[in-house]
Amino acid sequence: MPSYVFRYVNAVGFGETTRLLLTAAKVEWTEESSDLEQARLDHPNGIPVVLIQKNSDGSPDVVFNKF
Repeated sequence: MPSYVFRYVNAVGFGETTRLLLTAAKVEWTEESSDLEQARLDHPNGIPVVLIQKNSDGSPDVVFNKF
C-alpha cells in the first residue's frame, strides 16, 4: 500500500481538508509544513500545496500540485 507525504504552507486554512480526508481514508501519511515566506521563495508559483504518493520502496510515484 502506498504512503503519502503532504507538504503545505503553515497558514490558517491551508491543508485542513486534505488532512481530514487522508485520516478518514485511513492511509499512512506524514506532513511537512513550511513558513509562508520561505515557500514563496522556494516555489516558482508562490504557494505550494503538494501531495506526494510514495511506493513501498520510498520512491515518489505521483505528485499532485495545487496552486
